[in-house]
Amino acid sequence: MDKLNRAAESAETLKLNDIGSVSFKTQQPLAVAAYEDNHAQGAFILIDEATNHTVAAGMIGKVSEANSFEI
Repeated sequence: MDKLNRAAESAETLKLNDIGSVSFKTQQPLAVAAYEDNHAQGAFILIDEATNHTVAAGMIGKVSEANSFEI
């Protein structure tokens, strides 16, 4: 997303403090909800298991029945 005009742009990667929209598909179901419906179940952080560093944080935009969600 262009930070100045908030226009969507395609990208292969996100850099530090970039804002993006991504989709995840999980191997097992997760208890999630859209952020606008439930702030506790609609927010998340991703942690690198090798370093224990936080690598991302986000809010869930929409949830589908097929164990996938959009951020």
